[in-house]
Amino acid sequence: MKIANHRLSRSVLSVALGLCLASAVHGQSVTGSIFGSAPAQEGTTVVVKNLETGLTRTLPVDSSGRYRVPSLPVGRYKVVLERNGTEVGVRDEVAVTVAGGTQVDFAGKGEELSTIQVLANAAPAIDVSQVDTRSVFTAEQL
Repeated sequence: MKIANHRLSRSVLSVALGLCLASAVHGQSVTGSIFGSAPAQEGTTVVVKNLETGLTRTLPVDSSGRYRVPSLPVGRYKVVLERNGTEVGVRDEVAVTVAGGTQVDFAGKGEELSTIQVLANAAPAIDVSQVDTRSVFTAEQL
């Protein structure tokens, strides 16, 4: 009887340790997000489409002109600004990385988007959408 109890307690301990390890692995994020600002006008929405899988999400811009699309699989996206169903701005080839946020802003009132401003530097932009810090390097960066 004592041997059976010992085996049972050992099995319970093994299962408990396995669940602890599984929850630690499960806690690792494999998604990213897209966030930014756009004109805060009635009927303004942001459509995010994964260029590889076709996954599409549509959400409204809030009253302060902000939007956030969380839990996106890693990949390349097209971000479209629409007003009452009409496309008024597009950002192609937006990269979403593991556990990171990518900022995509739309200028002014959303009607004058003919000017393109390109800014680049070696350091990644500061992600203000999350409270922790990490560095993720893509194959292109390596």
